[in-house]
Amino acid sequence: MLIKKSGNFVATAVAAAALALGACSKPPSPPAAAAPAPETCNRQCLIDKTDAYVAALVAHDIAKAPLSDQIVFVENTVKTRPGEGLWKSIVKGPSTFAIHV
Repeated sequence: MLIKKSGNFVATAVAAAALALGACSKPPSPPAAAAPAPETCNRQCLIDKTDAYVAALVAHDIAKAPLSDQIVFVENTVKTRPGEGLWKSIVKGPSTFAIHV
């Protein structure tokens, strides 16, 4: 960060660099707990999970959706909970035509 104070950019830049380097020299904190290994999922697995999500959405039943316990759900830039918003208003899902990207 450069702040012009008395025309001295250099002193501010050096102070900012010293702070940044000092933050890098701290020892890493130990992990709280070993996280479980992530599930591996190939293309077909992803398609199946997406289809299950859409089916749960159309059924208005979040219990059927393959959602993480740590999900952050945002709809129209507003943080909501699964089961609200589109989950309440969707009428029907896609027909037999689908493009998986």
